[in-house]
Amino acid sequence: MRSNGRIFLPLPPAGGMLRSWACRATTRPYEWFILGVFDKTENFKFHVVKYPSIHSNVPDNLLYHVFYSQIIRILSICTCKDTFLPWFCKIVTKCVTKGAKPYPLCQKIKQLQRNYQLTKTDCSYTELCNNIHCIYAKQN
Repeated sequence: MRSNGRIFLPLPPAGGMLRSWACRATTRPYEWFILGVFDKTENFKFHVVKYPSIHSNVPDNLLYHVFYSQIIRILSICTCKDTFLPWFCKIVTKCVTKGAKPYPLCQKIKQLQRNYQLTKTDCSYTELCNNIHCIYAKQN
């Protein structure tokens, strides 16, 4: 339900969960309202191709732009580091399996840091780049 540009969602009972197309809201007794990313395509019975391969006919930088836009999406949804980092690592893993290299991914994080605030998630550039390099090392 929308009113004056604000979105009002019915709150689930304590310990419950509310799902929409882009986020998952959870309430716990005596804690803050927590928002996290929800991806409906995980429940589909067929494979959904979201990330272009770096080895396909599309330009290489397209994969890095998709990475950047997905990070902006999860930054706008997640309310804390505990919900942001798992999705960040999941997106990095998908990009690395499609052929992304760590240096351009870290450059996108630096660009993100200049254009958006990472203070909501308490994640530093160094921490995010370390995650990228660790995931890249595991995959290769």
